[in-house]
Parts: sequence; structure tokens; C-alpha cells
Amino acid sequence: MSNRFVQRGGWWVVGQFLLLFAISILGITCRATSKSLPIFVCGLALLVASAICGLAGVTALGRNLTPFPKPSAKTELVQRGVYSKLY
Repeated sequence: MSNRFVQRGGWWVVGQFLLLFAISILGITCRATSKSLPIFVCGLALLVASAICGLAGVTALGRNLTPFPKPSAKTELVQRGVYSKLY
């Protein structure tokens, strides 16, 4: 691994990827036994809302988007879109 990868927090990215992979595998193998329609609809609504927020964040960040906790020196602080002040 390069020193730059470690300095920017690359191991945190690897850890997050492994956790998401584990959650995905558990979601596939350990399906819930509840067949309740209201719970399914609520979960689906939360999934859609989170996808919309995620896409809005990606759009607002543009070229500043990075998986690393420490961004590169070329990026700027984004204060528009979902990252703008509401007050």
C-alpha cells in the first residue's frame, strides 16, 4: 500500500467495504420471517428516501466526492445542495 493511501485513511475505506459486504451477505442469508405488508412498505419508503438523499449528496459534491476520510488538497468545502445551511 502506498503511504498516500494510509495517510488519507484508506484502511477505514477497506473496513467500511468489509462491513457492507458482511451486511449484504447476512441480508441475503438471514431473511426475516415476518411477512407484514406495513413493515415492508415502511422499509421500502426508507430505502427510497435514503437513495434520494444519497443521490442528492453525490450531485452536490460532484468532483469533490471521495471515499477517503481525509480529502485531497485539490477539493473544496461544499456548502450547497443537501450540504447547505437551513437556518
